[in-house]
Amino acid sequence: MHFLIRVYWGHAQNFIDAVRSREGNNLHAEILEGHTSAALCHLANISYRIGHGSDVEKISARLSHNQQVGEALGRIEKHLLANEIDPDKAPLRLGPWVKLDSGFKKITVAEDSPNQEKVANALMKRSYRSPFIVPEKV
Repeated sequence: MHFLIRVYWGHAQNFIDAVRSREGNNLHAEILEGHTSAALCHLANISYRIGHGSDVEKISARLSHNQQVGEALGRIEKHLLANEIDPDKAPLRLGPWVKLDSGFKKITVAEDSPNQEKVANALMKRSYRSPFIVPEKV
C-alpha cells in the first residue's frame, strides 16, 4: 500500500510541479492520459454505485466473455474465503456496463434501465460551491 501511495503522489507531485512551472514538457505523461485514466475510474465507480449485490455465480456468468477478468474474480473469491468472508452473507457488487459518449456528456447503461441511466448521469456532476464552480462546456 505504501508503494501505491508513493507512486500516486509521484504523479500528483509531477502534475503540481508542471502547473507551477507552466511548462507542459515537464509532465511525465500527456495530460490526456491522466484524464482518460481518471475518467475510467469514475465510470467504474458510477457503475458500482448504481449496481446491486450479487452472488459470485451471476457475476462470473456476466464476465464469462473475458478470461482475465474471470480469473481476477476467482482470485477475489479465494481471498474472501481464505479470510473467512462468506460471499453469500457479504455479496459482491455487480454494476451494469456503462459507456460514455464521445462528447463526454452522457452515460448510457447497457441494461436499458432508464432509472439507472438517469442516476448514472446525475453522478457525473456534483454541486460546487462558489467560487469553485466548474463551467459548463459549450
